Amino acid sequence: MQYRCNIQINSSTKKLVLTGQDSETQENLSLKLAAFVLFFDQNPMIDVSLKHPAITGQEFRPDLLCLTEFSETAAWIECGNVTTHKLDKLLRRNRNARIIIVKASVRDARNLRAAFKKNDIANSDRAEIYAFPEGTFTSWLRMMDDSIDIVGESEHGGFNLVANSALFNFNFERI
Repeated sequence: MQYRCNIQINSSTKKLVLTGQDSETQENLSLKLAAFVLFFDQNPMIDVSLKHPAITGQEFRPDLLCLTEFSETAAWIECGNVTTHKLDKLLRRNRNARIIIVKASVRDARNLRAAFKKNDIANSDRAEIYAFPEGTFTSWLRMMDDSIDIVGESEHGGFNLVANSALFNFNFERI
């Protein structure tokens, strides 16, 4: 599964090729694209190698990674399903970085926040969880195609854009 994306956000243009890894689902690729657009102004990188200097010594690869001007991890972004065990390690090892999770629904985001409490994850309040408002992820998923054109704005945790002729104007819910 591969998506070729032309993205024009806030007067900047980028081309992106999203390729599914192993048994990666369309849902997860769709969440990665949403996260890429949501954090577009921070120049997110997708499919970062474990050999990248910013994640040296990590046993995990992020879905997306944003760097500081000194090439250090500014934001580690996970999309979809992620274990609290992994998030616990990320929170401990990346104390100066934002840990961000993007979920397809508010329910999934709330379940993750509850799992943090249940598993007594230290500093879990540092984890930022963004969720599509109810019903919007299904529309986002339907827009996915071999070729994707996105034009618009992404600011303050929301979208105001057109993606493959579909209008998306909403703010992600922060849980």
